[in-house]
Amino acid sequence: MPRKPRGFTLTEVLVTVALLGLFTGLAIVSLGPLNGRYRRRQAAELVAAGAARARLFARDSGRCFHLDVYQDDTPVIAGAPGNRLRLSRRPTADCENPTPLAQLQPVEWIPMPSLTTVRVEPGVEAVWRPNGRLHTEDMTKTPAKLRVTSGGEELSVLLAVNGPVCVRDEPSSEVCP
Repeated sequence: MPRKPRGFTLTEVLVTVALLGLFTGLAIVSLGPLNGRYRRRQAAELVAAGAARARLFARDSGRCFHLDVYQDDTPVIAGAPGNRLRLSRRPTADCENPTPLAQLQPVEWIPMPSLTTVRVEPGVEAVWRPNGRLHTEDMTKTPAKLRVTSGGEELSVLLAVNGPVCVRDEPSSEVCP
């Protein structure tokens, strides 16, 4: 009686494993840009949520709240990138006099996803008054901007003086919808 073949040959198994490896490699390479875009969007949403919380905390507590950019545990100047945000409040209800950074009481740390940085535009302060409005309101009502960068591309987080916080893909956009 002739014997019936069972299973697969070694060649068939090796070809199948090689093809699966090739397809997996192609999928990883093609999804790489999507991963950077997702990381950038996630960081921008974290910044926007932190800004919205700062506004709500300021209104609820009657104190000024600050959103400052840090590189690890060191504060950075406006325009310089950092990898963390610190949400802090002033020790007193006085919002008009300058307060040293060391006297601010930390409320929350917001870390950015890996390979992502955030920076505040020069000349902008992310400080909310007890009424929920930005501290440095100007007559043109231009929103304060934070930039989230990952992989050479960036998103803008706009902090409008009247309260809304939005994430914009176009860096030239100055208006929250």
